[in-house]
Amino acid sequence: MRNGDRPVSADQGGRFRSGRGRGLLGVVRERRFEQLVRDHQHAVRAYARSMASTPANADDAVQETFLRAWRYLDSFRGDGSSEGWLIRICRRCVIDVETRERRSADASAAAAAEAVWHAAEGPDERGETMALVAGLPPDQREVV
Repeated sequence: MRNGDRPVSADQGGRFRSGRGRGLLGVVRERRFEQLVRDHQHAVRAYARSMASTPANADDAVQETFLRAWRYLDSFRGDGSSEGWLIRICRRCVIDVETRERRSADASAAAAAEAVWHAAEGPDERGETMALVAGLPPDQREVV
C-alpha cells in the first residue's frame, strides 16, 4: 500500500503509518543499533579516551563512531565481535578527529604568524622581526 509518495508500513501493533524507512525492518534495525550502543558504549568511550589527546576529542570520536556504525550497520556480517568492529571504527575516528584538530591548530598558528608579520609597520621593523626570529632555536622558529 502506498500513501502518496511515501511507503505505508505496519508497526508491531498492526497499525499503519507512513514514513520512509520506518517499516518493520527499520524498527528492527533501530533496536539492533540501540542494543549495540547499550552493550558497547562504555568500551568504545574507554578506548577513545585512552587514544585521544583531549576528552573533547575522545567524545567527538565516540559520537562519530556511532554515526558511522549506524550508517554501516547493515555491512556488519557478524563474523567477528561487534565490540571489535566498533573499536576498529573508533580507532579510525580518533585518527580523523586528531588530524582535523592538528590541521585546525596549524591553520590558526599560520594565521597568527601572518598577523604578526603584517602588524609590523615598516620594512625596518619586519627586518628586525625576521632577525629576531632567525635567532630562535629551530624548534621555536618552526612554531613562528
